[in-house]
Amino acid sequence: MRFNCFCILSVFWLTSVCPATSQGVLPPAFDPYTGPTIAFPGTSIGFSVWAWSFQTYGIDHRIKYDLIAAPTNVTFWTVTGRPSEQGLWMEWHIPSGAAVGTTNVFVIRATDQGTPPLSSTLGLSFILVDPPPIQAIVISNGAPVLQLSDPLVVQTYGVPNHYYLFLCSEDLTNWSPLCTVSPHSPLVTVSDTNGFRPQRFYRVVNYGWFYGFGAP
Repeated sequence: MRFNCFCILSVFWLTSVCPATSQGVLPPAFDPYTGPTIAFPGTSIGFSVWAWSFQTYGIDHRIKYDLIAAPTNVTFWTVTGRPSEQGLWMEWHIPSGAAVGTTNVFVIRATDQGTPPLSSTLGLSFILVDPPPIQAIVISNGAPVLQLSDPLVVQTYGVPNHYYLFLCSEDLTNWSPLCTVSPHSPLVTVSDTNGFRPQRFYRVVNYGWFYGFGAP
């Protein structure tokens, strides 16, 4: 039986820099980010941040975003919300060999179109984790039943729309998909109904997740 280890470390931090002006005009304000702060090697994730503009300059409420710091393999673009609100949508394609347990930092700057232009910054960090191990395999009605405990992702991080892919193999070389599961409870149970084999191996890999466009 082959499985991966699971790291339980997580860090989340948020910063905002709000320079004041003599006129009392406020810089852009970020909506609080409450999305997941973990990611998985070999997957792609998508998430958004949103900011409001307080400057009054006609109908132009656009916000210019700059990615001050980020891991490699990140693409991003601006999305429009309400008249004075705009978001930044980011997609991060994580290499399969990325180091589990490392912290990956995003620093985003939002600048309005006022005179003078004002800006704020937001910092987010993501911990890279591995999938939890298969804890037990039992035989029920002649079929192998795999048991996986996933309290970290489900209870601690609450990752939305996250799926695990179960794979099976008879030679540790050719792997076939068994099923995908989105855990909604700490205990995940999967049955292999492909018929009895003298020898079969199982593994679990991660799918990525996409955090919705709406403000958290």
